[in-house]
Amino acid sequence: MTNTASATTLLNAAFPAEVRRQPLGWRALQSWEDRHGVVLPEPYRTFVAEIANGVDVGPSEEHGLLTLGETPASWVG
Repeated sequence: MTNTASATTLLNAAFPAEVRRQPLGWRALQSWEDRHGVVLPEPYRTFVAEIANGVDVGPSEEHGLLTLGETPASWVG
């Protein structure tokens, strides 16, 4: 098993399906990366594309792991 596959397996197990937001998918992820001129690091890239584009658990003041590109409310000044 590759490092990315191993990390993806761990991330998949760490976030139960009931708290996950719908994955972005590879086409939409590639489009987002192209628009922003970046390539996200693995395994986060695979997490967003295949497992969840954010989750509803995490720091309560930020409402969990935010979706790709979303800015935490505490960063807006």
